[in-house]
Amino acid sequence: MATFPEALNGYDAGTPANNTPAGTDAVGTQLDDHLRDIKANVKNAGALTPSSTSTAAVTMAVTDFNKLLLVDPSAAARTVSVLTAAAALAGFRVGIKNVSGANNVIVHRSGSNTIDGEASITLSATNQAVMLACNGTTWYRTSTHTPPLVHADPSASVAVFTSSGTWTKPANLLYAIIEVQGGGGGGGGTVNPDSDAAGSGTGGGGGGYARKLLLAAALGSTETVTVGAAASGGNGSASTATAGNASTFAVAGGTDIVGNGGSGGSQNTSTGGSGVNVEAGVAGGSATGGDINITGSATGPSVSMGNDSWSATGAQALGFSSPGGSGFFGGGGGGSTATEAASVNGSDGTNGGGGGGGAAGDTGGAATGGDGGAGLVIVTQYLSA
Repeated sequence: MATFPEALNGYDAGTPANNTPAGTDAVGTQLDDHLRDIKANVKNAGALTPSSTSTAAVTMAVTDFNKLLLVDPSAAARTVSVLTAAAALAGFRVGIKNVSGANNVIVHRSGSNTIDGEASITLSATNQAVMLACNGTTWYRTSTHTPPLVHADPSASVAVFTSSGTWTKPANLLYAIIEVQGGGGGGGGTVNPDSDAAGSGTGGGGGGYARKLLLAAALGSTETVTVGAAASGGNGSASTATAGNASTFAVAGGTDIVGNGGSGGSQNTSTGGSGVNVEAGVAGGSATGGDINITGSATGPSVSMGNDSWSATGAQALGFSSPGGSGFFGGGGGGSTATEAASVNGSDGTNGGGGGGGAAGDTGGAATGGDGGAGLVIVTQYLSA
């Protein structure tokens, strides 16, 4: 590396005769100046120095260069007025941060200067911040930090309704996902059939399911929630079971979110001897008002067979019931089979929209279908920090 002797002040490599040997070292002085500039730039490129927190309006000063202005708008919205670009000069940089998020911090321009073409910037969230830089003519936004949305602890953010009630909107709600499940239908029962005959019931249909995302602004401070109660299975005197009950999340000023109940199962009895009866299954409940609407499961047929219909010796009659349909959250109750002198009740559907299973009987007495499972409403609440 070349070195410059102290005697070569104002060294001119092109014209050696112009170099003067006395006085100060001009080359060294210039290098020192460059080093000082580099050190200053490195220092200025470092982290901003936080200011003391202000709870009032802020007017930016020249001394705020390289600072992070902390503003607490807990009492009310606060403004920050930036310097004019001419006063700030080129290279001025400053940060502004909303430390509470209770109200807005509004960063205003001064005079005709804009901030990236805007008259103001609003910081609305807790710990939201903006970095500004000036070139002596205008201001620029070099970066903006917005904290991510925070999902509250699941135990506090999910409201589950197993019975009818009222939903209350949290103050810091951002949006909610609402799930509505209708109740399952009851399973079909059977009377005590005649000798050499059998009876069977179809399962109850599964309840309908709807899912909807709604922003906080679309929801009232409170909303009415209806949860479909369990439906009764059919018995010997009521051959057709009760249909499932609808569940509803009523949206004030909007469209209700509804999961309808599944159909009740029906009864089927064969005649004696060679008689065979087949009863078609029933439909599941529909759903409306959701971004996603799913119809509950339908059920299969039930079959009742006389004692001569399947055996040359006429040994016994047979009854085959069908299981209940499923809801989104609940499974259907199991079906059953009855042989000579037997009666078998249907199984209950699971809460969450499962239909009750059908009953079956063969001269063993009347049998009852399973009850349909109750409905359900779930509100998952997404909250700001």
